[in-house]
This record gives sequence, C-alpha cells and structure tokens, in this order.
Amino acid sequence: MTGELPDSISVVHYTSVQTTFALLQGDPSGDHDSYLRLYDSEHTNDPEEGTHFFNALNLPPQHHWITTPEPSHAYLASFFIPSKKKDSSNDLTFWRFYGRDGKGCSLQVWVPTSLLNQVAYVCTVDDGLRDDLLSIFDALTQITELSIAVQNILRSVVWKELGSLRFLYKDTAYSDEQECRIVIPKDDVNESDIQFDFKSEPESLRRFIAHSHLSTSRIFGSSGSSITIGPAAAYKDDLEYSLNLMRRRAGLEHTLQIRTSQIPYRSET
Repeated sequence: MTGELPDSISVVHYTSVQTTFALLQGDPSGDHDSYLRLYDSEHTNDPEEGTHFFNALNLPPQHHWITTPEPSHAYLASFFIPSKKKDSSNDLTFWRFYGRDGKGCSLQVWVPTSLLNQVAYVCTVDDGLRDDLLSIFDALTQITELSIAVQNILRSVVWKELGSLRFLYKDTAYSDEQECRIVIPKDDVNESDIQFDFKSEPESLRRFIAHSHLSTSRIFGSSGSSITIGPAAAYKDDLEYSLNLMRRRAGLEHTLQIRTSQIPYRSET
C-alpha cells in the first residue's frame, strides 16, 4: 500500500521503545498483527483527566453534586496534529513530557479521521453548550432532592452520557499541543477485549484494548509514516539497526522511515 489513505490523517504519537518494538514484532501478513493500544484513563498522570470539562462549565453551587468524582472512565489514545511551525515528531517539549524524557520514540502514523476528535483548550465551555446542559441539570437537580441514592444514580448517568465529550477538554495551558484523541467509554468496551500490561520496574499494571484500525499494517501502511528514536535513547545505533531490520521483515520498507533525533537534549534522570 503506497500513497495516502483517503479517510485517514497523519498524526504523531509518543511512546516507549518497548511499545515500538512490540508494534513491529507482529506479522502483518498473517493473523498476528500488532496494535497501537488504548489505555484506561485511570492510569493517566493528569489529575484533571476527564474532569476539566466540568470545571470549564463553571456550574452554579446547586449543581456541584454533578462534579463529585465518579469512577467512570474511558480508553484513550492521544496524538498530536503535525504543525507547519514545528516538527511535532521531533519536538523538545514533547520528548520531555511524553517521550519518556527523550528515551522513547515518536511515531508518525495514519489514523482514520472518523476515530479522531480534536481536544478543545478552553477556560469556559461554549455558551450554547453550557446553556443546553444547564437546562438539563436544572431538571435533574430537582429530582436529586429525593435522596442521596437518587443523586448517586443520576450522577452516574450524567458521567456516562457525557462519555467521550468530557475527555476532549483541557486547560488552555496545554493549547500548543494541538492534541487529538480516540476515546472509547468503558461501557462501550466488551470485557473480553480488555488486556493487561504488567511491568516490574517500576511495578505497574495497566488495562488496555486494541483497535482493529490501529494495527501495524494500517498505521504504518502509507508513505509518510515514520519512527523517530529519542534524543536521549540508549544504544541509538543498535536501535536504528534493529528497527530497520524489523521494518523490512514486516514488509514496510517502502512506507516507513526510521530516523534518530539529533536535538541537543539533557535528560532529567
């Protein structure tokens, strides 16, 4: 497959060397293709993940029952939209915060536009949307006065129905990122599709799902896709050699480029 996919867009994703290797170790020609993962939002480092939307709504006091944290989450994959002002796949700030402190890799991949939603960077939600939601919350607030149990049920309903929307709002402090996301609410995920990623150093256990449109053969299957090795990565020459070998084995030598970042970089660790 060569040439741009008509229903896809080129975006950038930062990840670990381990994940990059896993993506290329599958067999795209057979039944064992690898996939870019969507991780459970409960594992994010951002304490405002999924909640900034409610902060930006600036709800009046009588509706604060809605903003009480609810254990409703989603499976996410985040990407950056390439910018004409900078190389998003080799950006110093992105390496620092998303590229494992420069030790990881950035992937320029092709993702179906139908899956992506652009993140909104706002201090306050659009007045039209806010007014519509407030009218609904006004009616619900009257019902919540019946009992705490009713309030808890309605809160769960609100968080579930807002689903993907609340994961698409971030503070204006992050506006330079130009992030877009795939968001799949947990209620839309079959339990049998949930997989687990355990790491011993440091010890962690994360839930994730795979998506058929994020297979290695799809995301790297068009010209313009690339893997950039981080500026602080160890064994850069060996990494580049290994990734080129794996690229050829996967039949992606005509569409996928491998390069190493030359940005001067001082790791924080």
